[in-house]
Amino acid sequence: MDNYVNVREHFKFLGYEIEDINLTEEDRARNAQKKHFFVRIHPPRNSFFVTYHPDKGFNFISSYKIKQDVEFDKAILMELLNKMSLECYTVGFVLSRNSEEVYLLAWYPDNYHKQTFGLFLDNIENDLRYTINHNPGILKFIY
Repeated sequence: MDNYVNVREHFKFLGYEIEDINLTEEDRARNAQKKHFFVRIHPPRNSFFVTYHPDKGFNFISSYKIKQDVEFDKAILMELLNKMSLECYTVGFVLSRNSEEVYLLAWYPDNYHKQTFGLFLDNIENDLRYTINHNPGILKFIY
């Protein structure tokens, strides 16, 4: 099996639901080699949008909405996200262009191995748990 199929099967084994993302004709033309899917599971684990780039690897994105009822200084939130990113081994955090979401980003190489992929997913969860425990102020911004 190829790496794309192996990663999808790994998610299924862990209980994730997998949903292929249907791209528009224009998006398919721009992203001819890429494959996109969404993996969903019930909390406390993260759900992800996954983009597979043949010979390059997998991009993982998990999004968290910014609370509408919270006024915030964008610079302070970005400073907090930078601090959180520096504390993590596997993930990084960025603010969306419209400042309505925070994205968790991760990358896995195009070289699937069952144990290392399992450790990669565990590390995402460990990074998230660690950084939230050490930066509880982020919870006033996101849900």
